[in-house]
Amino acid sequence: MLFSNLDFWIFFAVLYLVALFFSCLKATQSKVKSVVLVGSLTFYALGDAANFWVLIWIKLLCFFAGKFIAETPGLKTRRQKILLGLTIFLAIGTLAFFKYSVDSSTTDYTMPLGISFFTFQALSYVIDVYRGRAQKADSIHDYMVYVTFFPQLIAGPIERFGQLYPQINNIRVCNLSEMKIPFLLISMAFFKKLFVADSIGPTVQLIFHSDDSRALEFLLGGWAMAMQVYFDFSAYSDFAVGLGLLFGVKLTQNFRPIWFAMNPLEFWERWNVTTGRWFRDYLLIPLGGNGTSRLQSARNMIIMFLAIGLWHGASWNWLLWGLFQGLIVAAYRDIKKHTNWADITPHFVGFLFLQFFLLPVSGLLHITSSKAIMERIEHATLSGAYSLFDLSGIKILGPHLMFYLIPAILLDFLSEKLEFEKLEWRHVAVIAAVCLGFAAFLQKGFKQTSFIYFGF
Repeated sequence: MLFSNLDFWIFFAVLYLVALFFSCLKATQSKVKSVVLVGSLTFYALGDAANFWVLIWIKLLCFFAGKFIAETPGLKTRRQKILLGLTIFLAIGTLAFFKYSVDSSTTDYTMPLGISFFTFQALSYVIDVYRGRAQKADSIHDYMVYVTFFPQLIAGPIERFGQLYPQINNIRVCNLSEMKIPFLLISMAFFKKLFVADSIGPTVQLIFHSDDSRALEFLLGGWAMAMQVYFDFSAYSDFAVGLGLLFGVKLTQNFRPIWFAMNPLEFWERWNVTTGRWFRDYLLIPLGGNGTSRLQSARNMIIMFLAIGLWHGASWNWLLWGLFQGLIVAAYRDIKKHTNWADITPHFVGFLFLQFFLLPVSGLLHITSSKAIMERIEHATLSGAYSLFDLSGIKILGPHLMFYLIPAILLDFLSEKLEFEKLEWRHVAVIAAVCLGFAAFLQKGFKQTSFIYFGF
């Protein structure tokens, strides 16, 4: 089920009313958690019943591994290391099998919904228990509520045990005065998903599947593709945070407005935040982090982004994407550390670099797994000066894209600058009415377009 579809909200209304019923009866905290657990498992089963066993397998594997590691006497014994290594091997092996073999004609399996996100969250639990940074869960019941909490089960944020588990233990139905921020976030999410991401998606496809597209149109298409991914994932993040708050749980805002990033490091502090932190803590730091030399520092950063690229998919475009991002970030970190060039360069230069180079190239690499698309781009680029500087398509496509993107960018600026906690209900109602109005009327109601990152 998609957060932007009517069937989800029917499901959610039933779940919330049941949780509210138990809360009104002053039932024990355990019963309320049980309602959320059953609801979360049902949510996944309704979305991908065929692969429900994969979710259960990964979660139970990491639970029992964490239990045995925590109960083994001593610190980081040989037995603990072997058990941790075996758990990582089995979990990542399961993830790799589905991510890299489901497209093969030799298997009838399909990609489990959100397998990357729920695998990474389960692994973070067992690794943190091994490192002594988290205590083992009190019970399998409470652990399962933590690892299957439905707002963030499919596409994150990837929450750490120490941050989310204490909140899960106090899960509850929020009161009316606490519904202001969730209502605002969910309204914004509908706007970003239905009005923005789902509206510019067809234009992106038109650019890359037309034999008449020019070189600059492909560049615009790459930027538009990055915008589609950004607003699509940002919408999911808003949905997740808003739904979590309705149960008294504060999830990490996985996407923050990227317009305030002035360099590659700031950009990655705003784009898919928890995934970047996961790879940093569980891959980059074990590799040696910054290393003992400039070369090692750059090498480790490039390896991390190559791994993130492979996480997206085992194809040449994602490897190039990882190499491109790693080189950009490693070069900037080196320049910032060893020269004063990064400090004396005006911020708008970094902003322009991100918007006119990093995002367009990233978008191009995101969509160019198709050989046909690559041939179109190559033909457009090499077909002569007229094609390279032909602005006819830009003049048509640019205003069309800006019609959707300018209101979205303005909303991003508003959300960055406003303190939601201080808004009164009348202000929330106005913003929500505008967002829902655009989403409902210009998109004619609920859509069936899946979130892009459900495929990862």
